[in-house]
Amino acid sequence: MRTDEFFETMTTGATGHLEIRLLNEQTGHVSQRFFPLPAGQAAAAEFAAARSGKEHVFFGVYPRSRPRGHDDAVQTIQCLFADVDAKDFAGGEEEVQRRFLELSVDGYPPSILVRSGGGGRHAYWLLEQPMELPADDGGLRDQVRSTLWAIGDALGIAPKANVVHDLARVLRVPGTTNIKAKYPEPLPCTVEYTNPRRYRWEELAPLRDAHPRPADRLPPRQWVAFSDASPEPALDPETLLADLSLSTAIKGLIRFGAESGQRSEQDQKVIVALVRAGASPDRIHAIFAHPDLAIGEKFRAHGYPERYLGYSISKAQSWIAAHPERYPVMDQSLPMPDEAALAALLQRVRPELRHMLKSTKEGHQIAALVELRSKGATSGALFAAAICAAPASAPTAARLYRYAMEIANRPRPLPTPRQASGLDR
Repeated sequence: MRTDEFFETMTTGATGHLEIRLLNEQTGHVSQRFFPLPAGQAAAAEFAAARSGKEHVFFGVYPRSRPRGHDDAVQTIQCLFADVDAKDFAGGEEEVQRRFLELSVDGYPPSILVRSGGGGRHAYWLLEQPMELPADDGGLRDQVRSTLWAIGDALGIAPKANVVHDLARVLRVPGTTNIKAKYPEPLPCTVEYTNPRRYRWEELAPLRDAHPRPADRLPPRQWVAFSDASPEPALDPETLLADLSLSTAIKGLIRFGAESGQRSEQDQKVIVALVRAGASPDRIHAIFAHPDLAIGEKFRAHGYPERYLGYSISKAQSWIAAHPERYPVMDQSLPMPDEAALAALLQRVRPELRHMLKSTKEGHQIAALVELRSKGATSGALFAAAICAAPASAPTAARLYRYAMEIANRPRPLPTPRQASGLDR
């Protein structure tokens, strides 16, 4: 599907303006152009093609009633959408495709599925007719946000979905390229799949009811409090993170931060992971306040940083409590190491496991621990094995043990040693 055909399909029956937003990768500069609908569809496609490869090219999913890129300029919707990133799933792109298939089997196949470049997918569920959103009808606008949340929750991308239900969302334009610096070469954004299915607004009510937004269960603007005096800020970054069982992706976000325009959603993702790992509010505060950890950029620049972070922690706690099957809180207790039980077990398993425990690559160590657990290792024997893997660092041994227990208790595709070898980098 060509870009002009995509715009025509996405804006059929809509009026107002189509926003094209450009992001300069080097400078971070953002600019906008607005094209009248429906006459400007072809001109918007030509403009997007001209800027492709030079800048990131995005479009406003919902038409703007006037040349303005904010929520209050959205007064018509013609679809629902989801932004799914493969790196949010242990199974990568394969798991993303499986989740879309499951949602399709449940009766909600997307009308358009776009491969955004880099493994992500943008999905659109087109409505039979554009639906007006009067500016004074906050209830209907909130229903739209709740439906966007429900789609994200059904796909398993919450809590990211908690911050991608804004009506002014922009997504990458098919036919342009993803030129993020981390990729060795530009990656094309293409339409991967189309479906003639169109939806009536009423058809989406069961999905919305089955996946209520957690904010609906929160008292308004509730936030946790922090201690007036805490020793946490004095800790160095490595000590702050040493005993927390966090994935490679979360550690990367904490150390290197998020891309421009994604800080809110990535902050929330990190906070959920920290809460699950047993970090106290003061520990989370110390991580976000530490000048050497990039995750805290938005927090440190915020006008009311404690309220921003405290409310985000409160949302994370409520979300985890409401979804224990998806985000079980990790057991932070440590058993007594049982070296005798470990020695007996190692006599019965394949010899390679002993070498994997002594490997310098954490991917090997974790894989060995998970396999030992599957072979019947008790908690004490597994903790003894983790100490063998990291004899010089008690916090590292504790983290290896907890991470292995999480994987063993909640089966999911295990990363290969090569992928997992950078856990501490």
